[in-house]
Amino acid sequence: RGTTIQLDFSRGDFWMHETKMGAMTLRITPQLALWAEDELGNITTLFVTNAFGKQDWKFAKINPDSCGRSMCMPYWLNRLKAVGASWPTKNNPLPDAVTGATPTGSFSITVTVPDSFKTGKLYVEINKSFDNNDSWPAKKDAMESFNGQPPLVYETAINLLEPSKTEWQFVLSGFSGNTVNDPSLYPIDNKITTAKEMIKTIKAIKL
Repeated sequence: RGTTIQLDFSRGDFWMHETKMGAMTLRITPQLALWAEDELGNITTLFVTNAFGKQDWKFAKINPDSCGRSMCMPYWLNRLKAVGASWPTKNNPLPDAVTGATPTGSFSITVTVPDSFKTGKLYVEINKSFDNNDSWPAKKDAMESFNGQPPLVYETAINLLEPSKTEWQFVLSGFSGNTVNDPSLYPIDNKITTAKEMIKTIKAIKL
């Protein structure tokens, strides 16, 4: 039960890229988390890409009782931690209702915001591995350090009590900390390059 909202994601030119890993060529797509946070700080997770939500990582051995590659979503994970919510693990994954594969093109997601949510914000945190640049160069221990530029956070404030307002545009609000031990959100600067080209626009529509 709740309010049905459609999220329209328009992909940018750097939504997907290829990288070499030994003899293999890998096609890299982003990981993302979408959640609602009301004015009291209550968190509702609405959608998370499969690899993170199910902790189904290729080429990475992850403790099934811990949240691996937490550097992909440090802001969202810290928001969950602040309200005492658990993080996804292999043995305790997120349900199918809020997880799905990363699309290769522009896409829409239909979600249900709970009845308790009236005013607050919707957030998207998005990260892509191996999008290194001069400020975030490649590291030897790629699985436990940033694989490139940090995750970006988009947000929009919504008020479901205002009947005349049915569409909201997300804005890029900052980038996440370097590890899950850093809950901060930092202002966008010129060190962030191609990561800003993963997404053109995100729009929320009340159905």
